[in-house]
Amino acid sequence: MESLAGSTPTARVQALFPYLPTFRERATELEAQVQRQSVPNGRELDDEALAARKLEYEYFGSFLEFLEEEYVPWQKKLDSLHAQGMIVFELIWALFQPGMKVRVLHGPSGEHTAARIIRGEQVEHLNERVSRNSIPQIWGPFRLYGETVDWKENKYTHTPWKFEISRFKGPRMISALPAVELTAEEMIEFQERGQQFAIFAKEQHVERA
Repeated sequence: MESLAGSTPTARVQALFPYLPTFRERATELEAQVQRQSVPNGRELDDEALAARKLEYEYFGSFLEFLEEEYVPWQKKLDSLHAQGMIVFELIWALFQPGMKVRVLHGPSGEHTAARIIRGEQVEHLNERVSRNSIPQIWGPFRLYGETVDWKENKYTHTPWKFEISRFKGPRMISALPAVELTAEEMIEFQERGQQFAIFAKEQHVERA
């Protein structure tokens, strides 16, 4: 990995950090396949396929080891910021993990919506004048994908949800972000509010009928 470390710009390596959880899962999956000598569907690997999988695991493991080493100072920065209740945009991906429930502020109305995150991604907007092999100069927003609960046809249903956090400069208080982790108290409040709305909506439906 020396050649990679010597030729890869820091900014380009940094762009890979949001994918660390996915890379770690892939490394674990490859290791398990090599040990079991089979793929997830149960099909056994022949000698040629097993050798190829071992080689993939070796190279991927080296790549992941390099990336983890590069991430160490950023992890320290993240820990320091967390201790102060702050975050920078370049590390915002570390806040929002799959399965996390968030409270989102929508528009000038000041209304809040609860949602469950499925995944997040950094959207990159590249200047057309920037060559394909150069470092991205313009970063777009951080986009969250998940699901929320909407009232449709006299019942609550899970619906797809998408939300963007605009790029910002310098440290920012996590509590000031437009999307923050939902506390247990807020979750109870949302549930109670939903139950009250459901009762009201059904009563109105009966009256109209």
